[in-house]
Amino acid sequence: MPVTFDFNQSELFGPIYRKGREEGLEQGLEQGLEQGLEQGREQGYRQFLTRLLVARFGDLPGWVHDRIQAATDPELEDLGTRLLSAQSLESLFQR
Repeated sequence: MPVTFDFNQSELFGPIYRKGREEGLEQGLEQGLEQGLEQGREQGYRQFLTRLLVARFGDLPGWVHDRIQAATDPELEDLGTRLLSAQSLESLFQR
């Protein structure tokens, strides 16, 4: 017959267990919020860059969408800067 022990109900272990659980939840929420904000910012930048490219060059071929989705944060920033002087999509994505 298995023996069960509820750490939460223990006078000795309960406060330690609850404090550790609380701290873990807080850290998890903070970390999740940071990750969510970062992902949202990156997705927003991808959408904004796509809108600028459409405004400048018209309908975009599929390979451009693929490149934008695969780009890292620094690559997206670089594309945004080089967009100002790019003569064509090919020259913009040549690097």
